[in-house]
Amino acid sequence: MKITTVIKHCLRHKSSHFLLELLPYFAKHHEVHVFTGEWNDVKNKRVFFHKIPVFFSNFYLQEILFTVISTIVMKFQSFDLTWAQPTRYLSPDIAHMEFCYKGWAEYKKKMGLPLNIQDILSHVIEGYNLNKARHIIATSIGIKREIMKFYGIPENKITLIPNGVNTNKFKPDKKKRIKFRKKFGVSQRDIVLLFVGRNLKRKGLKYVIKALHIIKNNKIKLVVCGGDDKEHRNLVNKLKENKRVMFVGDVKNIDEYYVMADMFVFPTFYEGFSFATLQAASSGLPVIATIANGTEDLIENGKNGYLLKTRKPEVIANKIKLLVKNNNLRKKMSRRAREIAVKKFSWSVVAKQILNVFEKVKCD
Repeated sequence: MKITTVIKHCLRHKSSHFLLELLPYFAKHHEVHVFTGEWNDVKNKRVFFHKIPVFFSNFYLQEILFTVISTIVMKFQSFDLTWAQPTRYLSPDIAHMEFCYKGWAEYKKKMGLPLNIQDILSHVIEGYNLNKARHIIATSIGIKREIMKFYGIPENKITLIPNGVNTNKFKPDKKKRIKFRKKFGVSQRDIVLLFVGRNLKRKGLKYVIKALHIIKNNKIKLVVCGGDDKEHRNLVNKLKENKRVMFVGDVKNIDEYYVMADMFVFPTFYEGFSFATLQAASSGLPVIATIANGTEDLIENGKNGYLLKTRKPEVIANKIKLLVKNNNLRKKMSRRAREIAVKKFSWSVVAKQILNVFEKVKCD
Protein backbone atom coordinates (compact mmCIF):
# COMPACT_ATOMS: atom_id res chain seq x y z
CA MET A 1 0.00 0.00 0.00
CA LYS A 2 1.22 3.53 -0.83
CA ILE A 3 0.62 5.83 2.14
CA THR A 4 1.19 9.56 2.21
CA THR A 5 1.26 12.14 4.96
CA VAL A 6 1.57 15.93 4.98
CA ILE A 7 3.38 17.76 7.78
CA LYS A 8 4.99 21.23 7.87
CA HIS A 9 8.29 19.94 9.25
CA CYS A 10 9.62 16.51 10.13
CA LEU A 11 12.51 17.17 12.51
CA ARG A 12 13.92 15.30 15.49
CA HIS A 13 14.12 18.38 17.73
CA LYS A 14 10.50 19.42 17.05
CA SER A 15 7.16 17.93 18.09
CA SER A 16 7.03 16.38 14.61
CA HIS A 17 9.67 13.87 15.78
CA PHE A 18 6.73 11.48 16.30
CA LEU A 19 6.59 10.88 12.54
CA LEU A 20 10.29 10.04 12.37
CA GLU A 21 9.68 7.45 15.09
CA LEU A 22 6.75 5.88 13.22
CA LEU A 23 8.17 5.83 9.69
CA PRO A 24 10.45 2.77 10.11
CA TYR A 25 7.50 0.72 11.41
CA PHE A 26 5.25 1.83 8.54
CA ALA A 27 7.97 1.14 5.96
CA LYS A 28 8.17 -2.51 7.01
CA HIS A 29 4.78 -3.06 5.42
CA HIS A 30 4.15 -0.11 3.08
CA GLU A 31 5.68 2.52 0.82
CA VAL A 32 5.49 5.88 2.61
CA HIS A 33 5.60 9.38 1.06
CA VAL A 34 6.06 12.46 3.24
CA PHE A 35 5.24 15.93 1.88
CA THR A 36 6.95 18.50 4.09
CA GLY A 37 8.86 21.77 4.24
CA GLU A 38 11.98 20.37 5.95
CA TRP A 39 13.04 17.02 7.31
CA ASN A 40 15.67 14.76 8.85
CA ASP A 41 16.22 11.79 6.59
CA VAL A 42 15.48 8.31 7.97
CA LYS A 43 17.62 6.53 5.33
CA ASN A 44 14.96 4.03 4.43
CA LYS A 45 14.44 2.93 0.82
CA ARG A 46 10.66 2.72 1.31
CA VAL A 47 10.32 6.27 2.70
CA PHE A 48 10.26 9.18 0.24
CA PHE A 49 10.36 12.87 1.18
CA HIS A 50 8.86 15.54 -1.09
CA LYS A 51 9.50 19.26 -0.67
CA ILE A 52 6.58 21.62 -0.01
CA PRO A 53 7.86 25.23 -0.09
CA VAL A 54 7.29 27.26 3.06
CA PHE A 55 6.76 31.00 2.56
CA PHE A 56 6.47 34.00 4.90
CA SER A 57 8.06 34.57 8.27
CA ASN A 58 4.63 35.41 9.70
CA PHE A 59 3.47 32.25 11.49
CA TYR A 60 -0.23 32.47 10.60
CA LEU A 61 0.31 33.27 6.92
CA GLN A 62 2.83 30.45 6.79
CA GLU A 63 0.34 27.97 8.27
CA ILE A 64 -2.49 28.89 5.89
CA LEU A 65 -0.31 28.96 2.76
CA PHE A 66 1.29 25.62 3.60
CA THR A 67 -2.14 24.00 3.81
CA VAL A 68 -3.22 25.53 0.48
CA ILE A 69 -0.01 24.55 -1.35
CA SER A 70 0.03 20.99 0.04
CA THR A 71 -3.59 20.51 -1.02
CA ILE A 72 -2.87 21.71 -4.57
CA VAL A 73 0.25 19.52 -4.84
CA MET A 74 -1.62 16.47 -3.58
CA LYS A 75 -4.31 16.84 -6.25
CA PHE A 76 -1.72 15.68 -8.81
CA GLN A 77 -0.64 12.64 -6.75
CA SER A 78 -2.09 9.16 -6.50
CA PHE A 79 -1.93 7.19 -3.23
CA ASP A 80 -3.89 4.42 -1.58
CA LEU A 81 -4.28 6.30 1.69
CA THR A 82 -3.69 9.83 3.00
CA TRP A 83 -3.02 10.35 6.71
CA ALA A 84 -2.44 13.82 8.14
CA GLN A 85 -3.22 16.36 10.82
CA PRO A 86 -6.47 18.06 9.75
CA THR A 87 -4.95 21.56 9.57
CA ARG A 88 -2.11 20.55 7.21
CA TYR A 89 -4.02 19.23 4.21
CA LEU A 90 -7.64 19.30 3.03
CA SER A 91 -9.57 16.02 3.10
CA PRO A 92 -7.16 13.34 4.37
CA ASP A 93 -8.58 9.81 4.50
CA ILE A 94 -7.45 9.56 8.11
CA ALA A 95 -7.28 12.68 10.27
CA HIS A 96 -4.75 12.48 13.10
CA MET A 97 -5.86 14.65 16.02
CA GLU A 98 -3.08 15.53 18.46
CA PHE A 99 -4.60 18.89 19.38
CA CYS A 100 -8.14 20.25 19.10
CA TYR A 101 -8.12 23.90 18.03
CA LYS A 102 -11.82 24.30 18.79
CA GLY A 103 -11.27 22.90 22.28
CA TRP A 104 -8.36 25.25 22.85
CA ALA A 105 -10.35 28.27 21.54
CA GLU A 106 -13.25 27.43 23.86
CA TYR A 107 -10.87 27.08 26.79
CA LYS A 108 -9.35 30.51 26.03
CA LYS A 109 -12.83 32.07 25.91
CA LYS A 110 -13.64 30.49 29.27
CA MET A 111 -10.45 31.94 30.77
CA GLY A 112 -11.08 35.36 29.24
CA LEU A 113 -8.01 35.13 26.99
CA PRO A 114 -7.97 36.85 23.58
CA LEU A 115 -8.26 34.70 20.46
CA ASN A 116 -5.70 35.08 17.67
CA ILE A 117 -6.07 34.44 13.93
CA GLN A 118 -5.02 30.82 14.28
CA ASP A 119 -7.65 30.19 16.97
CA ILE A 120 -10.36 31.60 14.70
CA LEU A 121 -9.39 30.01 11.38
CA SER A 122 -7.82 26.68 12.35
CA HIS A 123 -10.94 25.15 13.83
CA VAL A 124 -12.88 25.93 10.62
CA ILE A 125 -10.38 23.87 8.59
CA GLU A 126 -10.25 21.31 11.38
CA GLY A 127 -14.04 20.85 11.42
CA TYR A 128 -14.23 20.55 7.63
CA ASN A 129 -11.56 17.84 7.52
CA LEU A 130 -12.94 15.88 10.47
CA ASN A 131 -16.32 15.64 8.80
CA LYS A 132 -14.83 14.73 5.41
CA ALA A 133 -12.33 12.16 6.77
CA ARG A 134 -13.13 8.47 6.50
CA HIS A 135 -11.73 7.90 9.98
CA ILE A 136 -10.15 9.86 12.85
CA ILE A 137 -7.34 8.98 15.24
CA ALA A 138 -7.51 10.83 18.58
CA THR A 139 -4.39 10.80 20.74
CA SER A 140 -6.16 11.11 24.10
CA ILE A 141 -9.52 10.51 25.77
CA GLY A 142 -9.90 14.28 26.17
CA ILE A 143 -9.29 14.98 22.47
CA LYS A 144 -11.83 12.28 21.58
CA ARG A 145 -14.42 13.93 23.85
CA GLU A 146 -13.75 17.34 22.26
CA ILE A 147 -14.11 15.98 18.71
CA MET A 148 -17.49 14.50 19.60
CA LYS A 149 -18.63 17.55 21.56
CA PHE A 150 -17.58 20.39 19.25
CA TYR A 151 -17.96 18.73 15.85
CA GLY A 152 -20.71 16.18 16.44
CA ILE A 153 -18.57 13.32 15.16
CA PRO A 154 -19.98 9.85 16.03
CA GLU A 155 -17.86 7.76 18.38
CA ASN A 156 -17.56 4.85 15.93
CA LYS A 157 -15.65 7.11 13.53
CA ILE A 158 -12.89 7.73 16.12
CA THR A 159 -10.12 5.41 17.29
CA LEU A 160 -8.17 6.30 20.42
CA ILE A 161 -4.42 5.82 19.87
CA PRO A 162 -2.04 7.69 22.20
CA ASN A 163 1.17 9.49 21.39
CA GLY A 164 4.23 7.34 21.94
CA VAL A 165 7.71 7.54 23.39
CA ASN A 166 11.11 6.11 22.50
CA THR A 167 11.57 3.87 25.54
CA ASN A 168 15.14 3.00 24.48
CA LYS A 169 16.21 6.65 24.50
CA PHE A 170 14.21 7.77 27.52
CA LYS A 171 15.00 5.37 30.34
CA PRO A 172 16.46 5.42 33.86
CA ASP A 173 20.24 5.03 34.01
CA LYS A 174 22.16 5.39 37.30
CA LYS A 175 25.55 5.86 35.66
CA LYS A 176 24.26 8.55 33.30
CA ARG A 177 22.46 10.22 36.21
CA ILE A 178 25.78 10.67 38.02
CA LYS A 179 27.54 11.74 34.83
CA PHE A 180 25.00 14.38 33.80
CA ARG A 181 24.63 15.79 37.31
CA LYS A 182 28.37 16.39 37.33
CA LYS A 183 28.15 17.88 33.83
CA PHE A 184 25.46 20.40 34.82
CA GLY A 185 26.87 21.16 38.27
CA VAL A 186 24.08 19.50 40.22
CA SER A 187 24.91 17.75 43.50
CA GLN A 188 24.16 14.02 43.74
CA ARG A 189 22.21 14.82 46.92
CA ASP A 190 19.97 17.43 45.33
CA ILE A 191 16.34 16.71 44.42
CA VAL A 192 15.75 17.94 40.88
CA LEU A 193 12.29 18.99 39.70
CA LEU A 194 12.00 19.09 35.93
CA PHE A 195 9.69 21.25 33.80
CA VAL A 196 9.70 20.94 29.99
CA GLY A 197 7.76 23.21 27.62
CA ARG A 198 8.05 26.22 25.34
CA ASN A 199 4.72 27.89 26.10
CA LEU A 200 5.48 28.63 29.75
CA LYS A 201 2.17 30.37 30.51
CA ARG A 202 -0.05 27.65 29.08
CA LYS A 203 1.94 24.93 30.78
CA GLY A 204 1.80 26.67 34.19
CA LEU A 205 5.46 27.29 35.04
CA LYS A 206 4.72 30.15 37.45
CA TYR A 207 2.85 27.75 39.74
CA VAL A 208 5.88 25.45 39.90
CA ILE A 209 8.16 28.39 40.76
CA LYS A 210 5.77 29.53 43.50
CA ALA A 211 5.48 25.97 44.84
CA LEU A 212 9.28 25.72 44.99
CA HIS A 213 9.37 28.99 46.95
CA ILE A 214 7.01 27.53 49.55
CA ILE A 215 9.36 24.60 50.13
CA LYS A 216 12.20 25.91 52.27
CA ASN A 217 14.76 23.32 51.26
CA ASN A 218 17.85 24.46 49.36
CA LYS A 219 18.54 20.91 48.15
CA ILE A 220 15.42 21.02 45.96
CA LYS A 221 16.18 22.56 42.54
CA LEU A 222 14.05 23.32 39.48
CA VAL A 223 15.34 22.89 35.93
CA VAL A 224 13.31 24.52 33.14
CA CYS A 225 13.86 23.17 29.60
CA GLY A 226 12.39 24.63 26.42
CA GLY A 227 11.00 28.07 27.14
CA ASP A 228 12.69 31.09 28.70
CA ASP A 229 11.21 34.56 29.10
CA LYS A 230 11.52 37.77 31.08
CA GLU A 231 8.20 37.31 32.92
CA HIS A 232 9.22 34.05 34.58
CA ARG A 233 12.80 35.15 35.21
CA ASN A 234 11.42 38.26 36.91
CA LEU A 235 9.24 36.06 39.13
CA VAL A 236 12.31 34.01 40.09
CA ASN A 237 14.21 37.21 40.90
CA LYS A 238 11.31 38.62 42.90
CA LEU A 239 11.11 35.45 45.01
CA LYS A 240 14.93 35.36 45.31
CA GLU A 241 15.10 31.81 43.99
CA ASN A 242 17.91 32.35 41.45
CA LYS A 243 20.12 29.73 43.09
CA ARG A 244 17.40 27.08 42.91
CA VAL A 245 15.97 27.68 39.41
CA MET A 246 17.93 26.92 36.23
CA PHE A 247 16.63 28.04 32.81
CA VAL A 248 18.42 26.04 30.09
CA GLY A 249 16.29 27.00 27.07
CA ASP A 250 16.08 24.72 24.02
CA VAL A 251 18.35 21.71 24.35
CA LYS A 252 19.25 19.04 21.80
CA ASN A 253 19.80 16.16 24.22
CA ILE A 254 16.70 16.51 26.37
CA ASP A 255 17.09 12.91 27.63
CA GLU A 256 20.10 14.06 29.69
CA TYR A 257 17.83 16.28 31.77
CA TYR A 258 15.23 13.58 32.32
CA VAL A 259 17.86 11.08 33.48
CA MET A 260 19.27 13.47 36.10
CA ALA A 261 15.85 14.54 37.45
CA ASP A 262 13.83 13.08 40.34
CA MET A 263 10.30 14.11 39.37
CA PHE A 264 8.41 15.94 36.61
CA VAL A 265 6.08 18.81 37.52
CA PHE A 266 3.58 19.98 34.91
CA PRO A 267 0.52 22.05 36.01
CA THR A 268 -0.59 22.66 32.42
CA PHE A 269 -3.82 24.35 31.34
CA TYR A 270 -4.38 22.57 28.02
CA GLU A 271 -2.71 19.78 26.03
CA GLY A 272 -3.36 17.35 23.20
CA PHE A 273 -1.13 14.70 24.72
CA SER A 274 2.18 16.08 25.94
CA PHE A 275 5.27 14.27 24.66
CA ALA A 276 7.14 15.66 27.66
CA THR A 277 4.99 13.77 30.17
CA LEU A 278 5.51 10.54 28.23
CA GLN A 279 9.27 11.10 28.10
CA ALA A 280 9.30 11.79 31.84
CA ALA A 281 7.35 8.62 32.66
CA SER A 282 9.54 6.53 30.34
CA SER A 283 12.57 7.97 32.14
CA GLY A 284 11.14 6.69 35.41
CA LEU A 285 10.02 10.04 36.80
CA PRO A 286 6.89 10.37 38.94
CA VAL A 287 4.66 12.94 37.19
CA ILE A 288 2.84 15.66 39.13
CA ALA A 289 0.40 17.22 36.65
CA THR A 290 -2.99 18.81 36.35
CA ILE A 291 -5.85 16.87 34.79
CA ALA A 292 -5.58 17.58 31.07
CA ASN A 293 -5.77 15.76 27.75
CA GLY A 294 -3.16 13.03 27.98
CA THR A 295 -2.27 13.26 31.66
CA GLU A 296 -5.48 11.43 32.59
CA ASP A 297 -4.51 8.68 30.10
CA LEU A 298 -1.01 8.31 31.50
CA ILE A 299 -1.16 8.90 35.25
CA GLU A 300 -2.58 6.37 37.69
CA ASN A 301 -3.15 8.73 40.60
CA GLY A 302 -0.98 7.81 43.55
CA LYS A 303 0.78 5.00 41.65
CA ASN A 304 3.01 6.62 39.03
CA GLY A 305 2.33 10.25 39.92
CA TYR A 306 -0.36 12.65 41.04
CA LEU A 307 -3.24 14.17 39.10
CA LEU A 308 -3.99 17.67 40.37
CA LYS A 309 -7.43 19.29 40.29
CA THR A 310 -5.93 22.69 41.06
CA ARG A 311 -2.79 24.69 40.28
CA LYS A 312 -2.54 26.17 43.77
CA PRO A 313 1.19 26.33 44.62
CA GLU A 314 0.43 25.00 48.13
CA VAL A 315 -1.09 21.82 46.68
CA ILE A 316 1.81 21.32 44.24
CA ALA A 317 4.30 21.95 47.05
CA ASN A 318 2.62 19.34 49.27
CA LYS A 319 2.89 16.65 46.56
CA ILE A 320 6.55 17.50 45.97
CA LYS A 321 7.31 17.37 49.71
CA LEU A 322 5.53 14.03 50.00
CA LEU A 323 7.81 12.50 47.35
CA VAL A 324 10.91 14.17 48.75
CA LYS A 325 10.29 12.81 52.26
CA ASN A 326 9.27 9.31 51.15
CA ASN A 327 12.13 7.86 49.11
CA ASN A 328 10.48 4.42 48.90
CA LEU A 329 7.28 5.92 47.49
CA ARG A 330 9.31 7.84 44.92
CA LYS A 331 11.10 4.65 43.84
CA LYS A 332 7.80 2.75 43.60
CA MET A 333 6.28 5.48 41.44
CA SER A 334 9.41 5.55 39.30
CA ARG A 335 9.17 1.83 38.55
CA ARG A 336 5.45 2.02 37.82
CA ALA A 337 5.90 5.06 35.53
CA ARG A 338 8.47 3.16 33.50
CA GLU A 339 6.34 -0.01 33.35
CA ILE A 340 3.28 1.85 32.02
CA ALA A 341 5.33 3.75 29.43
CA VAL A 342 6.88 0.57 28.04
CA LYS A 343 3.65 -1.44 28.06
CA LYS A 344 1.23 1.13 26.64
CA PHE A 345 3.17 3.94 24.99
CA SER A 346 6.28 2.56 23.26
CA TRP A 347 6.38 3.45 19.56
CA SER A 348 6.18 -0.21 18.52
CA VAL A 349 2.83 -0.54 20.33
CA VAL A 350 1.49 2.74 18.93
CA ALA A 351 2.64 2.00 15.36
CA LYS A 352 0.88 -1.36 15.38
CA GLN A 353 -2.41 0.30 16.38
CA ILE A 354 -2.10 2.95 13.66
CA LEU A 355 -1.29 0.32 11.02
CA ASN A 356 -4.43 -1.58 12.06
CA VAL A 357 -6.48 1.57 11.36
CA PHE A 358 -4.77 1.94 7.95
CA GLU A 359 -5.73 -1.61 7.00
CA LYS A 360 -9.28 -1.19 8.25
CA VAL A 361 -9.87 2.06 6.32
CA LYS A 362 -8.27 0.69 3.17
CA CYS A 363 -10.58 -2.35 3.25
CA ASP A 364 -13.78 -0.38 3.96
